[in-house]
Formats: sequence, C-alpha cells, structure tokens
Amino acid sequence: MKKTLLLNIIVLLTAFLFIACDNSSSDDESSPITWDFEDQVLQGKVGGYDWYHRGGYSFNGNNGTIGITLYAEEVVDYPCSLFSYNTNETVSFSFRENSRGVTILDNSGATLQTVTLYDGSANRIATVGAYRIDSVTDDEITGSIDAQFNDENNVNGYFTVDRCD
Repeated sequence: MKKTLLLNIIVLLTAFLFIACDNSSSDDESSPITWDFEDQVLQGKVGGYDWYHRGGYSFNGNNGTIGITLYAEEVVDYPCSLFSYNTNETVSFSFRENSRGVTILDNSGATLQTVTLYDGSANRIATVGAYRIDSVTDDEITGSIDAQFNDENNVNGYFTVDRCD
C-alpha cells in the first residue's frame, strides 16, 4: 500500500512538473523573436575579431541541399574554388534547395538548423537567430543571416554569393 501511494505521488509530481515547465504556446505572438536582420553587408565577430563578408561560394550538397561558405576576403578569379581563399575565418550553413524565406536556428534533432562560425581553430555552432534565403538563381544566391553564438562570435546582415555547381 505504501509503495502504491509513493508511486502515485511520484507520478503526480512528475506530471505537475511537466505541465508547470511546459513553455510551448499555440499563440505565435507570445513567442519571443530571436532575430532581427540588419540592413547591412553581413558582418560581426568571429573568434573575437571583426569580420566582414566580402566573398564566398555555394556548392551542391547531399539530398537536395546547398551549402554556403562566406569569407572576409574577396576573390575575383575563381571565386568558386575553396583554394582561392587565404583566410580561415568563415561563416557557413546549408539549406534545402527549394526552400526560401526565414529558417529559425535551433539544434533540436529533427530540425537541426545552425550556422557555423569558424575562426581557423574552432567551430562555434550558432543556434540562436535565423537565416533568410531571398533568391536562388543559376548565377547567385542572396539572403540574410542573424546568428549568435556569444558576444565574440555573431554575425548579422545580408550576403550574395556565386552559385557554384
């Protein structure tokens, strides 16, 4: 009898905790906005150093994805070649080829959407913010990113990269 009573109390407390801690809401207006795309060329900090988007390229990934790598360096000759760039500081992410609009960053299993900020020695995986794909043509991809890892690793603004196949 004591075991049954104790088990019932534990079940009730667990259920109460799940209900009390559930912060989901069906009202989208109550969800906090965690991004704000600035009307500026993509810039911020990577590895604690100022970073400004000047170049980059896209590539076709697996299963209908497109990967984008952005650099703080402009390359006029062969911008679609990884070996054209002399800098290690990059911002990269991938998206489904047919997706347009805003994608909110998060690191939960089924909806893993992140932006990687790489400073030459370590990856910082930003899971706060969003990216937006505005246009994908045969020649280029345009969009915006607001991604935050911490105060030393964050970027915000718009980008354009060559479409490389």
